[in-house]
Amino acid sequence: MTEILQYVHKDAFLHRLHPYTKIFFIVLVSLMAIISTSIPFLCLMVFAMLVFAAYGELLRESLQQLKLILVMSIIFILITIITMPGGETLGYVIPLGVPFIGGFIPITSGGLMIGIVLTLRFIILIFAFQLFLISTHPRAIVHALVKVRLPFYSILMLIIALRFLPTPQ
Repeated sequence: MTEILQYVHKDAFLHRLHPYTKIFFIVLVSLMAIISTSIPFLCLMVFAMLVFAAYGELLRESLQQLKLILVMSIIFILITIITMPGGETLGYVIPLGVPFIGGFIPITSGGLMIGIVLTLRFIILIFAFQLFLISTHPRAIVHALVKVRLPFYSILMLIIALRFLPTPQ
C-alpha cells in the first residue's frame, strides 16, 4: 500500500499534463465547489472527479483515503447539524423520550442541507488536490512555483509539509 498524497509514477494522461494546467484545474474546481450550493451539482462534481481519476489511472490511489474522508464527512455533518439551526425540525439528537434532557439538540433541515453542502465541498477539494499531488512529481511542483516567483522559503515549507503529511497515516 502506497502512502497517501505521494507521487505515483505512471505514464497516464494526468501525469503528462503540465503542472500549470493542473494548478489551473485545481483553482477552477475549487472555485466551482466553493461558489456552488447546489447538492446535485456538487454530487456531479464528485462523480466527475472520480471519472477523471479513473481516466488518469489513479482511481485506486484516490480511493485509498476514502475511509478517512468518510469519517471526516460524518463529523462535519454532525457538527453542522448541531451548530446551524434553521428550517424545519426533523428530529432531535437526544430523543424526546429521554427524561430531563430529551429534545435538547434539534436536527433541522437547514443544518442538514448546509452540512451536506460543506461535506461535498470538502470531498471535492480533497480529491482535486490529491489528484494534483499524486500525478505531479515534487520536482515539477517546485519548478512551476519557482517560475511564478513564489518565495523560495514558502516553496520549501510546502514541499516539506507534503513529504511529512503521510507520516501519521
